[in-house]
This record gives sequence, structure tokens and C-alpha cells, in this order.
Amino acid sequence: MATSDVAAETSERKIRYAVVGLGYISQIAILPAFGHATEYSTLTALVSSDQEKLKKLSRKYKVKRTYTYEEYVLCPRQKLASVLTPAWKFPKSPFACHNS
Repeated sequence: MATSDVAAETSERKIRYAVVGLGYISQIAILPAFGHATEYSTLTALVSSDQEKLKKLSRKYKVKRTYTYEEYVLCPRQKLASVLTPAWKFPKSPFACHNS
């Protein structure tokens, strides 16, 4: 198997995940740790009610998809979510899925 074939296969098998809640623990521990776990996983979305945090951290970690709690749902693009926020922050209404 050629090197490029191995890279493509590994990329296809990577676990896609979102970090839900961008508070202190996410910023000092979770996001930096996940930044070192890129061989088998990819950070694909950030979720927060704080637009400034979303903007700052999406730039820092090169994440294209950002959501508020009201917008977020585990879409097919994410296989895993690291939820670091109180349950009361989530709306009671159904989530909308944005795959764009």
C-alpha cells in the first residue's frame, strides 16, 4: 500500500468530534489535549452561547463549524461530543441540524 493510500485511509477513519461548552476546563485542558490527538481524530465543531469565545477559539483551533446550543445537534459529521456545560444551558426544543 502506498503512503498516500495509508494517509487517505487514516483520514477517512478519523473520529470527528465536537466540544460543547468553551469554559475554563475546555480552554486549559480539553482543547489543548485534543490538539495533540490528531492522528485518529478531528475537531469539527465548537458549541457555546458566547460568540466571542466561538470566534476566538475557532480561529485558534482552525474549526470551521461553530454553533450556539440552540443550533447544535450531533450531526453525522460528528461521531463524538465532549460536553463540558451544564444541561440547563440546552433548550428544551428540538435541535436543528446544520451540515453546511
